[in-house]
Amino acid sequence: MVDESFGKERRLLKSQEYKELFNKGWRIDKRFFVIYGLNRGGGITRVGISVPSRVVRAAVKRNRIKRLLREVFRKNKEMLAGPSDIVIIAKRGAEGLSYKNIEEIFLKLKIDINYKE
Repeated sequence: MVDESFGKERRLLKSQEYKELFNKGWRIDKRFFVIYGLNRGGGITRVGISVPSRVVRAAVKRNRIKRLLREVFRKNKEMLAGPSDIVIIAKRGAEGLSYKNIEEIFLKLKIDINYKE
C-alpha cells in the first residue's frame, strides 16, 4: 500500500532549512507559483508552502491554496525524482486555481526538476 501521509517528516519546519534552500538551491518560475528546490542525498522529499498575505489578502483563500498544494503533494510525492527539499510560493492569481490545475502544474514540475539536475 502506498504511503499517502503528510506528517512532520515531510515538511520543512525550520527557518534555517528555508535559508539554505534559497541560497544553495535552484528556482523555477511558473505562472502561478515560484518553486525553489535543493537536491540532497538520502531521506525523503520534503515540502514547504507559502502563500503571502500581500498576494492573497483573504485568509480563507490563502488556506485553501495551501490545503490544495498539500493534497497534491501528498497524492503525487512519489512522482518526484530523488530526495529533495521543495518550497512552493504562490503568486497572484493562484486563488482561482482548481485541484486539477494545481496537479497539472505539479506533475509538469517533475520534468523541470530533471532538467535542473
